[in-house]
Amino acid sequence: EMTRLNDDTAADINVVGDWVYYSNLTDNRALYKVLTDGSERTRIGEEQAENIIVVGDWIYYANDAQGLAIYKIKTDGSQRSELRGGGPFIQISVEGEWIYFAEKKMGERAYFRMRSDGSEVTPIPIEGQYTVALVEAGVVYYFSIDENQIYRMLPDGSEKTALHGDF
Repeated sequence: EMTRLNDDTAADINVVGDWVYYSNLTDNRALYKVLTDGSERTRIGEEQAENIIVVGDWIYYANDAQGLAIYKIKTDGSQRSELRGGGPFIQISVEGEWIYFAEKKMGERAYFRMRSDGSEVTPIPIEGQYTVALVEAGVVYYFSIDENQIYRMLPDGSEKTALHGDF
């Protein structure tokens, strides 16, 4: 059975425990949370939030409207900090203490990782045109448009292996 939680138009939805975190399109993409029963709807942040990822007590997100940056904020709205400027950023994911993200400039995309405090920004060597890079259990997976292949590799570029060919 479906239950309407509120009248917001939501994007980038994350459900963690009893809370639903989302970007509210009806409020200029502001960051919100609401309990899964629809109560306690709360605006967490003032600025636009995209590519939202909730991990523990932290929310990581991109704000391409104000400063082209990656931010983190506590789920209660406190301790907001900018982790990296210079975006726009797409494909943000978090695994353990690492944040993985793609930076898109001048039509080119570069993939990076950094610590969850914004330190140790390191490029991940994906060559050529690719789509949908993701990280699972410390392994980077991506589709190479140039080679029509799915690859897996470690974040330093080692152990690169084609998983399937000729799509």
